[in-house]
Amino acid sequence: MSYTYNSLLTEIQNYTEVNETTFNNTIDTFIRNAEERMLKTVQMSVFRKQTSISITPATSARVVAPEDFLASLSFSITQTVGTGDAAVDYKTFLEEKSFPFVIEQQTSTSASGVPKYYAMVGSSETGASGTIQDDFPLTTFQVAPKADTTYSGTLVYLYRPVSLVDTASDAAYGSGAARGTTWLSTNAPRALLFGSLVEAHIFLKSDPQVITMHEEQFKDAMVGLKQLGEARETQDEYRAGLIIRQRQ
Repeated sequence: MSYTYNSLLTEIQNYTEVNETTFNNTIDTFIRNAEERMLKTVQMSVFRKQTSISITPATSARVVAPEDFLASLSFSITQTVGTGDAAVDYKTFLEEKSFPFVIEQQTSTSASGVPKYYAMVGSSETGASGTIQDDFPLTTFQVAPKADTTYSGTLVYLYRPVSLVDTASDAAYGSGAARGTTWLSTNAPRALLFGSLVEAHIFLKSDPQVITMHEEQFKDAMVGLKQLGEARETQDEYRAGLIIRQRQ
């Protein structure tokens, strides 16, 4: 079972037995809030991305992350040692430090070299071109020491996927998926439904027992999602063996 936006909207109306203009106009918010809870509760490997970032002496003080950035997983640079046929590329992973530590590394010495550390500075409402961001502000990083030459960097990060609300009816998260769906609406439909229903009943000021009932269903669905994203999905059966639970 998977949900498209229209099918989930219909399910929310059916479960709540409400089909009123103000309620219907707020369903998008219910879905977005449910997706937000899911993304912030479970770390799914499918929501990883990597992007190439050029670090130059001029830009090393402020490295801009992609617009869909949520959290950093790793930051590495590639160094080329040697020339011609003898040239070898070495990948070095930068160590994440606190912002004061990175600033101290830059200000305590005027020397430049191979970047070793990075820290998240914060978000800016404007992009590299100076234009105002329409959706989410950009996140920037500071690296230290200041780059002595240009390095090719790779940032691996958790990203914010497109909401089901914003998914086009002919789009899908994969070539084999149903049109108009997302990864969450296909692989975690129960959690998405009950998460949306919790938001809907809060909006309707329903009886607390009704809200609690749907919240328990949402949490139960999230247990399975956490097992997938933080246990099964991150384990190599060949090296770690089968997942084994104690007999009851």
